[in-house]
Amino acid sequence: MPKLLLATPNQNYFSETFVRDHIRLLQPETVLYGGWRPYFTQDNHSVFSGIWKFNLCRAGLKRLFPKLYSRLYTHSLVRFIRKGNYDCILTEYGITATSLLPAAKECGVPVTCIFHGFDAYEFTYTNQYSNRYKELFEYAPRIICVSNDMKSQLVSLGCKADKIEVIPCGVDPKIFTPGEKNKKSGKKLLFIGRFTPKKNPIGLLQSFKTISEKFPDCTLVMAGDGELLNEAKEFVRKKSIPHVQFPGKINREQAISLMNKSDIYVQHSIRVTKTGDSEGTPVSILEAQAMQLPVVSTLHAGIKEAVLDGKTGFLVPENDVDTFAVKVIELLENRDLRISFGENARVHVTQNYTQELLVHKIEHILELCH
Repeated sequence: MPKLLLATPNQNYFSETFVRDHIRLLQPETVLYGGWRPYFTQDNHSVFSGIWKFNLCRAGLKRLFPKLYSRLYTHSLVRFIRKGNYDCILTEYGITATSLLPAAKECGVPVTCIFHGFDAYEFTYTNQYSNRYKELFEYAPRIICVSNDMKSQLVSLGCKADKIEVIPCGVDPKIFTPGEKNKKSGKKLLFIGRFTPKKNPIGLLQSFKTISEKFPDCTLVMAGDGELLNEAKEFVRKKSIPHVQFPGKINREQAISLMNKSDIYVQHSIRVTKTGDSEGTPVSILEAQAMQLPVVSTLHAGIKEAVLDGKTGFLVPENDVDTFAVKVIELLENRDLRISFGENARVHVTQNYTQELLVHKIEHILELCH
């Protein structure tokens, strides 16, 4: 394995378990954190020196002279990379890669980046970073993305198709192991994720309103937080939808416990028309399938590959809340189908989406690139 510098914006961002898994499994020599221009290591060493180690000094320079700050960052990063004698750089998110690119080019160190979702789709970023993305696509020996839909999107942004490797984030099936089926009620639905427009929590609740009219004792747990959480709670109150629970942000152990008590995993993801935002390949859907949960979701992004329609779950068109409800009801009415889909789901994930398999592919790409 080459001497690796991995750069990622957030050190402790709760929902980015896939980044923490990459760091744990790839074991880079150094990890850089600190926003889209990451600047401090896992040992809290800074790429900056002198007075520029102090946040207040950098903040003032950044606010008053942003171009000068950009040059200072590149200069400091060049010194840091040369001192570390790294063979290659891997970044989480395309935006991060564009920040490190000038220093990497000056040092002659190859950059490989992983696009995860919004960085490839959201208009705010694709417009702002259009030219820098093209420069990245030209320099990087390989670009990684997490779905075939995203590969097509990156080609439309100017990347050559033969440079792009599709490697979704994976699941550890030894951690996500299903419990006893007889502990389940047959009528518990589960969603885990951020309450954001692309997850479309209101659309899911619209479907559940129909479902609860057919099955008044059916429950829906929606775990997580985000900008639309309060709107979702208000929607439940106004529409008098019974048996919806909002436990808030949960950790991995709590997620596994909820999955073991649930019967169907539900997620109504959409492409957001206003912003362009889209999923990559949602890890929560892979985790649920590893736990032998059948999935009802949408024909959206990497979900189309992660869920085998009619075999591990059902997929419906985006924003079709009525058909979504019909498919959930079909599973609620058919225990044998739920069990069959769940068993197929675990096989599908363990054969195609394990962390070991997918991280090995990343390692192979890094070996080729340096």
